[in-house]
Amino acid sequence: MAKSPLLQPEASSEKKKSKQAMKDKKKMKRKKTEYEDSESCVPADDVSEVKKKKGDINDITTLERKKKKKHRETKSKSLDEFISPADADQPAEAQMNEVVEEGMEGGDNLTPEERRVLERKLKKIQRKEEKKKQKEKSEKEEPKTSVAQKQALEYLTCWSEKREEWKFQKTRQVWILQHMFDSEKVSDAHFAVLLSYLEGLQGVARETTVQKAEALVRWGGQDDTKGGAAEAERRAHRAKEVIQILS
Repeated sequence: MAKSPLLQPEASSEKKKSKQAMKDKKKMKRKKTEYEDSESCVPADDVSEVKKKKGDINDITTLERKKKKKHRETKSKSLDEFISPADADQPAEAQMNEVVEEGMEGGDNLTPEERRVLERKLKKIQRKEEKKKQKEKSEKEEPKTSVAQKQALEYLTCWSEKREEWKFQKTRQVWILQHMFDSEKVSDAHFAVLLSYLEGLQGVARETTVQKAEALVRWGGQDDTKGGAAEAERRAHRAKEVIQILS
């Protein structure tokens, strides 16, 4: 059977492609061999130089990384430190504004750690302000108590020693009746004078004082004020003396 003339060009084309593939494969293999030969021919000094350059590059990269890490740690530490002496002189409101502005300047660029540091710094300022307010409040209340105590005891002394100059003052009497069982506020010497003063006590004030004294005796001198067993015993003893005077 004779071959079809249409199939001959196709067979020829396939042969050409196969030959070209073989040529390309040999060419790639030859280039690879040449590259390996050229690499093996590099002098030892050149090889060491290349390695040295690579080592220098690695050292520079490591150094840069260390610098960046140190910068981050320093920045974090500076934010986490307590308020400097210069900042301590500023009002709490100004300090808080600075922290808020610092956070706004950082914006979205702040890391989670830096955000936590700013929050801690803000809380420290708030706690400091609260302590300052409590201290100021206690300092204001303490002088008032001291002044009231001084005026009440002077009122009692005036009644005892300068009766012609003495004038009745309800505020002073109320303070004395409220604190007369407390030996820290009313000394034994003043309490002795107070017993004489109570003889002239009348009306609701007299009844209320007796009731309070009886309650103290009933509870063994225990009340809302601070003090141990010895102080409770002193209060109970004073209460008994008051009841004896007013009964």
